[in-house]
Amino acid sequence: MTAIRSFRRDDLGPVAALWNCCLTRDPMDEERFWHHFILDPNFDPDGAHAADQELAAGMQIAQYARAGNHVTILSLTPGEKGHPRLSAAVDALFFAGLRTIERARPAHYVPHVYFSENWEDMEGFEPDVYLDTSDVFTQYRDALFSFELWHGGTGWPYADYYSAMARMRACLGGGLRWQYAAAMARPAHARVERRDALP
Repeated sequence: MTAIRSFRRDDLGPVAALWNCCLTRDPMDEERFWHHFILDPNFDPDGAHAADQELAAGMQIAQYARAGNHVTILSLTPGEKGHPRLSAAVDALFFAGLRTIERARPAHYVPHVYFSENWEDMEGFEPDVYLDTSDVFTQYRDALFSFELWHGGTGWPYADYYSAMARMRACLGGGLRWQYAAAMARPAHARVERRDALP
C-alpha cells in the first residue's frame, strides 16, 4: 500500500530512525536532520517529487524487494535530482570514503552506483546495464496507479512512455528472452575494465 502526503515536523523521529537503520555509519538525530536538510538553503523541496524514484527506478526497487529486501523510499534531495552529470551525488560518494574527515562513524565505500533512466534527464544518458524486470513489471505498473500523473493528470503520458520504454529496453537488452527491462548507466569511471587477458 502506498501512502502519499506532505512532510510534517512530527515525521522527524521516524525519518531519523529510518536513516539510522539504513545508513548506520552516519547516525542522524531529529535536530541534525532538521538543520542539515530541511533548513539548509540548498534544499529544494521541488527537487524531490513523489514518483520520481518510483518512475525511474521502480522496476529495480520492486525486483530488490521481491528478493526479500526491505525497501523504503524517502523523497528528499538537495535539489540536484540525482543527475549523473551533477556533482552532489558523486561528491557525497567521494567524501564518504575519506578517512581524514572527522565523523561519528568510520568512513565507508559505496561499491556500485547506477543512474536510472528518467525522461527529464535523457541528455547524456548512455545505458550500459540492462536488468530483466519482466517478473515485476505488473507490480511496478500497479504501484504507479496511486499517482495522478500515471493517469495523465499532468498532461504528459507517463504510463505510455514508461511502459513503452520498458518494452524497448527489453528488446535492446534481452532480445526475445525478456518482456520488460530497466536500463541504467554507471559513472564513466566504473565502465572501465582492467584485465590481465581477454576471456
